This record gives sequence, C-alpha cells and structure tokens, in this order.
Amino acid sequence: MTGTVFKKGLNGNALKIIALAAMTVDHIGMLFFPYSVVFRIIGRLAMPIFAFMIAEGCTYSKHRVKYFALVFGIGVICVAGYLIAEGELYLNILLTFSLSIVIIYGLDYAARVKRTSAYLLPALFVVVSAFLNYALPKIANDPELTLDYGFFGTLLPVAIYVFKDFRLKLVALALILTLIAFDIGWVEWWGYLALVLLAFYDGTRGKLNLKYLFYLYYPLHFVVIYAIYLLV
Repeated sequence: MTGTVFKKGLNGNALKIIALAAMTVDHIGMLFFPYSVVFRIIGRLAMPIFAFMIAEGCTYSKHRVKYFALVFGIGVICVAGYLIAEGELYLNILLTFSLSIVIIYGLDYAARVKRTSAYLLPALFVVVSAFLNYALPKIANDPELTLDYGFFGTLLPVAIYVFKDFRLKLVALALILTLIAFDIGWVEWWGYLALVLLAFYDGTRGKLNLKYLFYLYYPLHFVVIYAIYLLV
C-alpha cells in the first residue's frame, strides 16, 4: 500500500475487532432495542471497515478461489440459517461482498489480458447486482429482498480496490458511502466515522492470524444473540 495517513496506528486485526464489536452492538440493538438509534449509529462503523478489508484481502490473498469460497460459503450458510429461523430470505453482507470479490477478480483478469472484451465479465456481475437490488424485489413483490447495503454496497470494495494510493482509497470509500446513504437512509451517514479509524490503518495484518475467527464470528454471533433473544 502506498502510504497511510499516519505512520503508526491500527493494524488490520485491530480494525476488524472494532468492526466486529460495532456489528455486534448493531445486531443487539436490532433485536432488543429496535427503537434506539444509538445502537444503529455505533453499528455504522462495521460495514465500511469490512469493505476496506475485503479490498485488502483481494489485494494480498495468495489463494483467491479459496478466499471467495470462504466468504460466499459462510454467506450461504447464514442465508440458510436465517431462512430456517425466520422463514425469510436475507441476502446478507457476505453475499454482497462475494459479488464485489468476483467483480474485482474480473477487473484484474481484464487488465492482465489487456482485452476490452474481458471487461464484459465484471460488467455482467455489476448487472447481476443491479438485478438483485432493483428488479428482484419487484418480481418477488418483496421490497426487503435485496442484497445487504444494496447495489452501492457491492461497489464499495471495488472502488476501494481500484485505487492504489491510500488517500484515494479513503476518498473512494467516502464517495460510495454517500451514495449508500442516499440509497438506504440517513443513518448510513454515520458510516463516515469509520474513515477516522481507517485513517490510522498501518497497512499490516497484525502478528496473530485471526482470519478464521473473523469469518466464524459472523454466523456464530447471530446464533448466540438470537438464542438469548428467544430465552428472554
């Protein structure tokens, strides 16, 4: 990565832990305190940080197919779990990011082979995202049946990835967050707070390999929170 805003700051593990904590607070609020906006505001820190780390994962992962399969596979498991628990389809953020990863890989391939026609592949998945977010809800007559964070949520890691300069990555993140806020609602403006934390990112993963912890935590925290909700 070409430079960060500060020489010393937060490594990738630290940022992901902050994002996990914010996400947990957000989901606790959704179930137990649905009318408290404070929980929603805190939760807005999570998605921009995860989107940034997805872009980082696409940059540094040595096993790209495995990386995609991990994100997509856990996303599908969460869809199945939510369908069993609630009887509804919830196209969670991991599915959103799975599309982001495919688009990024497609752009990389097109740039590598240097053929204009190769850009049709990532363009196709952009169309798929648009279909899932704008056409599918109308076809199914269910306005809630969209990818988590919508069409622009898919584009967020892509926009971060295409810029190599760290400051431009943050600018791209801010611009797409603006589109997300206009698309989803005012509470998403609080996602800008994540930019402050990301400005301290030092470009390193951290000493511990916590990769699988982060992926396993996503479905497990849903199970725990939902179980507590049923008990109380």
